[in-house]
This record gives sequence, structure tokens and C-alpha cells, in this order.
Amino acid sequence: METELIQVSKELSPIIVAGIAAVTGLISGAIGSLIAPWVQHAIESKRKAIEYRENLIKDTRILLDRVNTIAEIRRSSMWGFISDNLNESEERIVFPRAITIEISDGVSDDLSQDDHRKEGISNMVSRLEREWELTET
Repeated sequence: METELIQVSKELSPIIVAGIAAVTGLISGAIGSLIAPWVQHAIESKRKAIEYRENLIKDTRILLDRVNTIAEIRRSSMWGFISDNLNESEERIVFPRAITIEISDGVSDDLSQDDHRKEGISNMVSRLEREWELTET
């Protein structure tokens, strides 16, 4: 009787092991199939956010190269993005509180008031690019 029991258990052992492996595989597959879409969605969302930010930076740089005055920039569709992202020091450059009178001593950096203001916006673009980690450095 005892030897018959040992023989039956030896014959059932591979079946039990295979059954446990199959159930484990089934559970792992089910968990993986539930988690994979969430992970994929998170990766895709991050990729789209980065792409959107890169386009904002690129479009703002194109605007700064294309226009000559702050008035043109303020009339553009990019103005909301620009005005929302200026920090205090950039804001002081773009919206000076004082009236500036230029007195030339013959030496000029050839930059107009609008050029200085555009430079403030350019500084903002560079800062955001670093903060958003869109640059290598």
C-alpha cells in the first residue's frame, strides 16, 4: 500500500508542478496585460508633453526672429505663453517702468529698445528650455 502511494505521488508530481507553473503564468500574464496599457499611456503622455514644450520653444524663437517690435509680439498668438512665463527680471526688461532716453557718445551696441525687450523674451525661452530639461546641458 505504501509503495503504491509513493508510485502515485511520483506520477502526480510532474502534473502538479505543471499545473502550478500554468496557474502562475496565467496570473502573471493577466497582471501584465492590465498594467502594460497604463505604463504605455504614461510614457506616451510624457512624450507628448515634451513634444508640446519643444514646439512652444521653437515657435517662440521663430517669432522673435521674424518680428521687429514688441507690439508685433503682443499681437501674436504666442503672447499668452510669453507673458505667463516671464519671471520678474525678464518682466523688467520686457516692460521697463522708466522712460529711457538714449544719449549717444558715438559708441553704440546697435540694439534698439525693442531689441533689448526681445532679448528679455529670449532669456525666458532659454531659461524654460533648461528648466524643462530640453537641452543637453
